[in-house]
Amino acid sequence: MTHLPRRSDTAQTLSRGLTILEMLASAPTALSTSDIVRRLDVPRTNVNRLLNTLLQHDLISGSSKAWRVGAGIHALSNTKTQAVPHTPTILQRVSERLEMTAFLAHERNGMCVTLACAEVPRQGATLTQRPGTVHSLRRGAPGIALLVSIGDQVNGATLEELAGDRIAEVKEARTRGWAFSQDEVIPGLKSIAVPIRSSHVEPTALAVVTLLKPDIDEVVRILTEEAHQL
Repeated sequence: MTHLPRRSDTAQTLSRGLTILEMLASAPTALSTSDIVRRLDVPRTNVNRLLNTLLQHDLISGSSKAWRVGAGIHALSNTKTQAVPHTPTILQRVSERLEMTAFLAHERNGMCVTLACAEVPRQGATLTQRPGTVHSLRRGAPGIALLVSIGDQVNGATLEELAGDRIAEVKEARTRGWAFSQDEVIPGLKSIAVPIRSSHVEPTALAVVTLLKPDIDEVVRILTEEAHQL
């Protein structure tokens, strides 16, 4: 007879695996196995089993000295969005109007996930915000804008728990209608994001990323105009 694990054991194992993914996604640099053991506060043998499982599914990459979120995490965000069907058209229009890379970010399992992107065709290097890119809600303008959008659907205590030490910035972004960040997710890049505050879509943010100093008023005006189409 096959022995099935107790439901509580299965839930705990899943929870720990998800916690590791959240750690890696929110950490500014790669984490070692020792770092994860210390943060998770469970035996190293248990952590190794979790890491091996995540590695088999391509959800993490690296080695015991440096673990990162893996390419397989992108597949988890490859689901149909509740945003309107013409999202790619809107992103392309934003990108062309501002000559910046534009993208749509959604909240997935407590993380900020890039769902779609439009780039400005140009010679040489192009800034790319790849679909499936994942980072903490507490990092970058898109994360802060998503927390504003989430705040329309949860109570104040829950929002404060999600935002942590960024709650003051979330409240400021809610008041002014946009968020700005620099060097938070990728060094050298600046991002501006506006929350999509609508009951018929999941928590969403429309954002741009640029290397140059942006005209924030102009960027916010255009993002706000286009956000009304979502």
